[in-house]
Amino acid sequence: MTQLLGIEEQLGQLPKNERVDFLRQKLKHYQTPQGCIDYIQECVYIPMIGKGLQPFKLFPAQVELVESVVDFLFSRSVDMYSLLGSRQCGKTTILTAVATWLTTFFGSYPIVVVHVDDKRGARVCGDFRTMCNNRPKFMQMKRVKNALTHQIFTNGSSIMLQPTQKTSKSADTGRSVTSALLWIDEAAFIDLEKLEEGLFPTTSQSFQACALAGIPYGIILTTTPNGRVGIGRKFYMYWSHVVNKDPMFPGFRLYWKDIPIYDDAWYEKQKAKLDYNTRKINQEYELVFYGAEASFFTDEDIQKIQERSEVIKQKIATQVSFVLKESVYIVNEYDSIIPGHRYLIGIDPSKALGKDNATIEVIDYDTGTQVLEFAHNRCEHGNFVELVDKMVSYIFGQGGTCVLCIEENLGYAIRSDLMRLRPALYRLIIYRDTISADNAKTKTARDITYDQCSYGINLSGVSRPLLIDQVYKVSTRSLELIQSPELIMEIESLEQKDDGRVEGVPHDDRIFGIGIAWLVRAKGRANVLRDILSSAEDFIQSMKLEFDDPEHAEEIRSHEHDAPQAVIITDSPLVIPQTTETAHVDISGVTDLLSHGSMVSVHTTTKSTIVPFTDMDAIHRLQEISVAMARSQKLVAQLKDSSKRIQTAQKQATEHISSFAYTGDEGGLGDDGRSDWCSEII
Repeated sequence: MTQLLGIEEQLGQLPKNERVDFLRQKLKHYQTPQGCIDYIQECVYIPMIGKGLQPFKLFPAQVELVESVVDFLFSRSVDMYSLLGSRQCGKTTILTAVATWLTTFFGSYPIVVVHVDDKRGARVCGDFRTMCNNRPKFMQMKRVKNALTHQIFTNGSSIMLQPTQKTSKSADTGRSVTSALLWIDEAAFIDLEKLEEGLFPTTSQSFQACALAGIPYGIILTTTPNGRVGIGRKFYMYWSHVVNKDPMFPGFRLYWKDIPIYDDAWYEKQKAKLDYNTRKINQEYELVFYGAEASFFTDEDIQKIQERSEVIKQKIATQVSFVLKESVYIVNEYDSIIPGHRYLIGIDPSKALGKDNATIEVIDYDTGTQVLEFAHNRCEHGNFVELVDKMVSYIFGQGGTCVLCIEENLGYAIRSDLMRLRPALYRLIIYRDTISADNAKTKTARDITYDQCSYGINLSGVSRPLLIDQVYKVSTRSLELIQSPELIMEIESLEQKDDGRVEGVPHDDRIFGIGIAWLVRAKGRANVLRDILSSAEDFIQSMKLEFDDPEHAEEIRSHEHDAPQAVIITDSPLVIPQTTETAHVDISGVTDLLSHGSMVSVHTTTKSTIVPFTDMDAIHRLQEISVAMARSQKLVAQLKDSSKRIQTAQKQATEHISSFAYTGDEGGLGDDGRSDWCSEII
């Protein structure tokens, strides 16, 4: 460690006639945002065991923290900052030093400190006073009030402790408090929702005044984790925004391994001090946010998930811009699209009301690894359909193929519009709901062929638990498949409700987007998926042309009607070249489907119909009608069968009752007209 000289030591090395100018320049520099770090390291002295007072030497991670905090205070665009740190990493000492800088160089600067423990809060104020008193004499400021929990300086600046007992009793308490900096220490252990009602609103006017005067301001939350539910839930929600890189929620994570003087031997001592309480160690030093009893994962699983989160946060995703007709959307790319690879696209739509995200998750079909991710809470329907199409073109244009797995509850309109956009392609690659059929209770339902299944994945009481099960398996066995920090944060937040339903708090949109893809990969019909992906290769060439020449995309797309058309005729898709001469296809429920140029002849067991058509949509519509006919025929057959079984059961019951008729001399009927054996039973 290099020797750090305090300001007094630097002055002592200068000739006396140079000291005044040097000091004047230093003070001017300290007052700037860039000068805060130099002020702390040259003017703030802290006690060191065996050495007495020494200049506060910051480690590299601590320097980054100070820079981040100062940037926030001068940002003018956001009001709140979250600092998550391990115990004994200096987060409170650093914020105290920043507080001395603010009260010294910005006149009439009020700081309010809120702490979960009033005694420890008073200790923070005491450390602030000691830190001010230990500065060089020329930086000392007189106080007009010197109470431990309320100090006022002659320049009008102040620091005051606001007791949590008062702020937590009612929303009205604290409304008269004015602050330029509201510092909430141990924030995860304080009822932040009450503070939002009572104390936070008091900062509005003072923050506006600070912004107009060019003075730094804000709310800073410092803490270790305190779980994801209960009192700690609110801070966890704030921290989730930080992890998701929400620009409205800046923050910093200070981990014990960021401090160079701490090693494994030191860590072992801290564990011993906590009596090797794994949960407490992980919470206070490993910064693990545990759930409550309702947490979907065990504490051990949560720790592994958060360790994976730290790994993937170090990776920077490639941001791919998709230019639409009216908007530009950014998609995170974690791995490049590889020619010849096969992909599944999970789509979980939303209502674009600013609450739930509409998500698009792309995984590698063969490995299950996350490749692309899009999430947006205000992507309107038309833009979302266009973006899905652009992402499909992006995959095909680079030599890959894909299957779309669309959540059907809100995805019906998306699927319909995609089919209108590229009928041949999307009628092939949008996967049908074999999941519900294959996991149905009745054998009749399980025997449904692929072409009889409806498009899209219906997340019902049968398929939803299967999806959650796939998410659980990946999260506990194959975490390396997850590449997105935002996705892993949602997975970590999963909780099991009283009714058994598993949900993410506050969001789980990414989970269901990628979960649908993982579900189809694990539970879809493998032979069908292989056939679809193989047939889709016929579209690569035209999609590549479109991808390489986006300016003429519409023109290229207009010729796709002349390309081979995909018609599902058995339990797997088959691409049939459609010519102007003839194409003959047998479909369940329809004897023949015969096309002659612009005419289509449909033959059933009862009648024949000839209809004109101008595009292949006619064939597909007829196919859908034939599927409906087949389902109706099966339903009628089932009803007839049920009717026969009811008649048989009635006949058997009648015969069974008749067998009890008494014909002998013993017993007979009682006085009430019942047989003796019947009377005994009654």
